[in-house]
Amino acid sequence: MSQSELHADSKTPDSSSEMDVEPEASGMSVAFIDPDMDADDDSDRDPHYQPDGDDPSSSETEVAEDDALVYRGVEQRENADTGENMNKTKRHKRSDPEKWQQNIYKKKRLTGVQRTGKTGKDIPAAKMGPPCQSKFCQKAKAHYCQFITEEQRRHIFHKFWSITSWEARQIYIRTLISKKEIKQKKKIQGSRRQASYAYNLQLQDGSIHQVCKPLFASTFGVPERTLMSWITDRGDSSSAASSSDSLSAAKTPSKPGPKSGKCAKVTDADNEFLRAWLKGLPTVDSHYCRSTPTYKEKHFLYPGTTIANLHREYKEDAEKGGARAVEISYFTDKFHEENLSVFIPRKDRCDVCESFKYGNISKDEYDKHIELKDEARKEKALDKEAASASKSVWTMDLQAVLLCPKTMASTMYYKTKLQLHNFTLFNLDSKKQGYCYIWNETEGDLKSEVFSYLQYHHFETIILENPNLQELVIWSDGCGYQNRNVKVANAYSALARKYGIRIIQKFLVAGHTQMECDSMHSTIERKIVNDVFTERDYAVLIQCARIRPTPYIVKQMKHQDFMKMENLFFTSIRPGKKSGDPVVHALRGLMYLSDGTVKFRLSFNIHSTWEALPHRIQNVETKWIPLYSSRLPINIRKFNDLQSMKTVMPADCYNFFDTLPHE
Repeated sequence: MSQSELHADSKTPDSSSEMDVEPEASGMSVAFIDPDMDADDDSDRDPHYQPDGDDPSSSETEVAEDDALVYRGVEQRENADTGENMNKTKRHKRSDPEKWQQNIYKKKRLTGVQRTGKTGKDIPAAKMGPPCQSKFCQKAKAHYCQFITEEQRRHIFHKFWSITSWEARQIYIRTLISKKEIKQKKKIQGSRRQASYAYNLQLQDGSIHQVCKPLFASTFGVPERTLMSWITDRGDSSSAASSSDSLSAAKTPSKPGPKSGKCAKVTDADNEFLRAWLKGLPTVDSHYCRSTPTYKEKHFLYPGTTIANLHREYKEDAEKGGARAVEISYFTDKFHEENLSVFIPRKDRCDVCESFKYGNISKDEYDKHIELKDEARKEKALDKEAASASKSVWTMDLQAVLLCPKTMASTMYYKTKLQLHNFTLFNLDSKKQGYCYIWNETEGDLKSEVFSYLQYHHFETIILENPNLQELVIWSDGCGYQNRNVKVANAYSALARKYGIRIIQKFLVAGHTQMECDSMHSTIERKIVNDVFTERDYAVLIQCARIRPTPYIVKQMKHQDFMKMENLFFTSIRPGKKSGDPVVHALRGLMYLSDGTVKFRLSFNIHSTWEALPHRIQNVETKWIPLYSSRLPINIRKFNDLQSMKTVMPADCYNFFDTLPHE
């Protein structure tokens, strides 16, 4: 598209950074499409969805069949590579140490429950032994054995067995035993005794009292020989008055392991190398599941990635970097700790429907949600039937990110690639025209000003081509930065004022956003069977993706084509002002009239009416000014990765990647 075309009959955008964006409906359609399925068509998620008889997907299927001969050779090669295992889900086996028999036994032993030993012998549960019956202790003034009650002993017993590690228990025991050197030996020769031990029990009130060794061991339910092994050759123990709670957190030095080989401990430097390597993998956020708690912080790798392949790449890089390469089991654990995943959710699922499925919301809330969904779908069907020369009805959405270059060459598989965006619009009249606006990440980003001007420019062209047009209806999802925001609303209001027509935005219910423009995405994805190297290759491929009824109209956007509106008629599209009023997320429709009036609608039922937007609308002079002063630079790592991939690309592609701006 030429710059003069884009600027025809256009006036100014805005530099304001404020947006009335729906907080919950954020994100572009970043998802991956199964080659055998229409990933943008989420009708299988909704049993109530009935496709229209003249749905354009039927024509897309015919085109796919017509073109099958062209790509048959490619498909046969792909089938030969993938074999019969394409439909089988292969998951990497992950170890679960909690279920190992030896760890189950260790846990039972730690908690003192009844268990079966390794030799098959039944070992009874730990229990407190009998109290002291020694006559010596009854007479000894230093021993407190006769004054400690069973309740006090039981409290000490339970406290000991509630400590969560044997190391902490040993420290706790050693704090209660004090070592005293022998001042005078009765047997001068042949005695191996070097010291005497005083055993103390700490009561609930914090007081410490000396008791005999049998009562000490009996109170803890631990054999005397075990206690002696804990204190022998350990050096002088700490004071008995030390706090057991603080000591329980300490750990004794563990037995040193091997210093080399597979069983050697992974050093901090090797762990840091692995962590940095994993964070450097190219990832894409899931648009469909980004609001779900399970996937909110998840990062998904590009389709086809496997942990086994990643581990092979990691070992090569570790060898080059002089770091130790860990085994695949350890690599897998760290992989999941970094919230990475190779399993991309292919389908969007409605949060409300899923919550009801598992009993997290009431039947009334679910019924209300289904009612809103059915009303929106019925309203869309009525608009489609009413499409005519005077009423134009459209659907629009952003396709999943396209990667450039796209090839199966192994050297390119784990490199960061250039991202390409494709904004699609589909006319619901009998012509079923499809429009695609494509640009790469150096020409523009995904801010609301980009989409506001794309929609303004596109529908201005449609209005000029159809002089009898009186009403324009645009259906979309409720994505905040794409469709339901103040920048897009001002663009439509300016268009309605300039050409004296009525423009209506309508939004489908989240999770049930099936639209005819989704068929464009699946048709394009089915055609991407060969290598694609540059943005121009994608443009040609999209143009050839459909033959009947007409090919898609593709327009490549440059950074100088994007404009923004300088002065806004209004600064908010919220259908309320005070706390408790409806928010932007509740909007189901916005109407823009030629006199500058803006109305909203919260429902499509027969009792709902259009109401005036409760915000001041100013009659200001607007104009469109350039959004970008230059191309947007990519980071240096991506630029270097793209340069390294030139070895498996045609030479005529080099200039495209050499001229990319970078940091």
